[in-house]
Amino acid sequence: MVIICCISFKDILTLIIGIVGLSIALIQLSNLNKNRKADFIHRFKKDSFNDIARQITFLIDFDALTFIEPQSDQEYPYFKINKDKLDKMPEGFVFESFKGSNYAIDALKIDDHILGHFEDIGFFEKEE
Repeated sequence: MVIICCISFKDILTLIIGIVGLSIALIQLSNLNKNRKADFIHRFKKDSFNDIARQITFLIDFDALTFIEPQSDQEYPYFKINKDKLDKMPEGFVFESFKGSNYAIDALKIDDHILGHFEDIGFFEKEE
């Protein structure tokens, strides 16, 4: 009984305001986490589905790439584009830049444009 007498209206009001403020902060942090997830998904979609990634995926789907292991005079492995299959594809499906690259795609370019995005998803999931 003595303790209740010592608590003023001002103390109770301060406690209530503190609890309300803490509740609002927790709600905002929850919403911020949802926004972060949505932002990650938006950036993933924007970065993953660019023109180069689409073209490489198209070549993979139509089995137009052959893996070439590095030889003693080469530093990196690469993928050779099957010219015959490339010529049979409809116009507009393959960039002319692939034809100008001696019908080859660096393996690191495939890693950057296709596989690297899945690594980002793994980091994001591990973070959760």
